[in-house]
Amino acid sequence: MFALNLLGGTALHGRNGLVTGKAAHKRRLALLAILALARGRTVGRERIVGLLWPEREGDTARHLLSESLYVLRKELGENAFVSAGDEVGLNGEVVRADVEEFERMVQEGDLEGAAEVYRGPFLDGFFVGDAPEFEAWAESERERLKRAHTRVVECLALAREGDGRPAEAADWWRRLAVADPYNSRVGMRLMAALDAAGERASAIWFAETHVALLRDELGVEPQPEFAAMVERLRSEPVRVPPAPPPRPASDAPPQEPQPSADHEAVRAPSAGAVDVERPADPPPTPGPASEADRPEAPIATAAEDDTASRADDGALSVLPVPSSTSEDRPAGPVGRRLRGPRGAWLAGAAAAVA
Repeated sequence: MFALNLLGGTALHGRNGLVTGKAAHKRRLALLAILALARGRTVGRERIVGLLWPEREGDTARHLLSESLYVLRKELGENAFVSAGDEVGLNGEVVRADVEEFERMVQEGDLEGAAEVYRGPFLDGFFVGDAPEFEAWAESERERLKRAHTRVVECLALAREGDGRPAEAADWWRRLAVADPYNSRVGMRLMAALDAAGERASAIWFAETHVALLRDELGVEPQPEFAAMVERLRSEPVRVPPAPPPRPASDAPPQEPQPSADHEAVRAPSAGAVDVERPADPPPTPGPASEADRPEAPIATAAEDDTASRADDGALSVLPVPSSTSEDRPAGPVGRRLRGPRGAWLAGAAAAVA
């Protein structure tokens, strides 16, 4: 069994660890990502060619796809792919993709499991040169999965609030605050949960950090309702939180509470399941039908041509990194924020999430 990690990084792991070499070239990992997002369905070869080799002539592009399937089969095994006419799919019994596991858990109502599987954005930091169609497709899927993750975590936070467990609710709101630090609505929910848990000082500390972030990075002031909440936290007496109720004996996922007016509606048709958008099919690219998906031997001419014009197609050796880790953030607004004098709270929150 191979593990394809696409959330929070991009890597392929086998029995002996990280897969490197020809099978880990960027376009071959991108091919696996396209098939993994099909969720057990097959994808037309012409669609794959249009996404990964849009600038190549028809015969050359089909040779490159055929060779990529050949190289991947040598690494993953003969049964790694399933073919149906002019289409190809990924065998989930040979390659397990975390993104497919995330969506399955959401549909089954295992919200905590789905939240743990989602380690960060889809194909985070992954880029394929000269493939704008693939980049547009990846960005669309990245946003769709991010929205699904947000709904999952909000559902869990609201459920903990409904169960009278504000400290646990704060943990879930904190995850969203780290992932979307400019979102004042999420920040207010976190502050309310912290206050209800008896952590008034932490709520005010977060508020100060959030206001400084908005001013320094975006040049804007917080919304009036945010400022009013901060003033209330500063002036009202601290409440003593009640003891949390005992945990239920059942391990079943919590039922989703009804969302409030300021919260995006989340539907849970059964056992806490969250309604998730289905992944969009890759846009069709017209072209002639391709040949069989495995040549008798690697096509040296096509491979050499692809290597010569694809300097960015080297083997990928980046391991998946949780998106909430503060120490490894790149330079930029978020990186500066977590390393700044006011970033200690968010850095600690990010470490707790990781």
